[in-house]
Amino acid sequence: MRAGKSWQNNVLWLWMVLLVVCSACDGSLDCGPMPSGPVPAASLLEGPLGEINRRPLALLWRAVERERPSEPLLALVPGTSEQWGHHTAPPYEVEAQGQRISNEFRSRLDRAFRILLSHSVQFLLLSGGAIDPSRPDYVEAERAREYLIATYSATWQSQRSTDDPLSEHLLLDPLAQSTPTNVRNADKLAIDVGLNQILIITTMPERSTLSVTDLASQGYYLLYHSISTFDSRSESELGYTLGSFGLRYVSTSEGQEPSLRHCRFDFAALRRDEYTP
Repeated sequence: MRAGKSWQNNVLWLWMVLLVVCSACDGSLDCGPMPSGPVPAASLLEGPLGEINRRPLALLWRAVERERPSEPLLALVPGTSEQWGHHTAPPYEVEAQGQRISNEFRSRLDRAFRILLSHSVQFLLLSGGAIDPSRPDYVEAERAREYLIATYSATWQSQRSTDDPLSEHLLLDPLAQSTPTNVRNADKLAIDVGLNQILIITTMPERSTLSVTDLASQGYYLLYHSISTFDSRSESELGYTLGSFGLRYVSTSEGQEPSLRHCRFDFAALRRDEYTP
């Protein structure tokens, strides 16, 4: 019995290694047709969001019209708040010491800024809502915007030939409550402005280790959406799945950094989805 169990474990391990080594490569990901026409309520311009999102959204529309892009212009950065417990805000004493987001979220945002600065994308969608019921003041997307502006505005201005501030390249989705809604809201926004693909900048697995942490990473969860629970969760929460994901490496000041190229949106399902920001 032990030998049989060991054989099964070895086969499973080999299968997982092959999945990671032979991951969905970006070059083979056909992003399909461009969207035609908007989707309902995708602009995230309702209420107080209008003041924050109106200018960057107008610039994104202009960039799409000018460039007719075959490459992503927009990158989604999903929030994460797991350092102090599942969907938990930083304790007040931690915030008092200056830490207002988790280490993992900060790492995602640092990489997102480097990718933005490299011109691989032109805009970031910072996504994540008030996920801790005990702390309605803690909103992941708002904390992300605060962190990027405070940390990188001077770097942005010093390395850009134009005088547009960093804030004009940051869109907010402070409404998403889960990974499927992070992605769904980004897809609806992309279609609304005429894009058929985005980048996703998240925590990626280290392909050489396949540790428990790697397998639990959001990058693994999305890249292997059909064998992780992402597709089934999307079906359960939304009633449809959310397209394809391919591994993409982006050249930045830190070298080749991983991201996900996401496309093959289900235009019809996204248009039927009556979610209203």
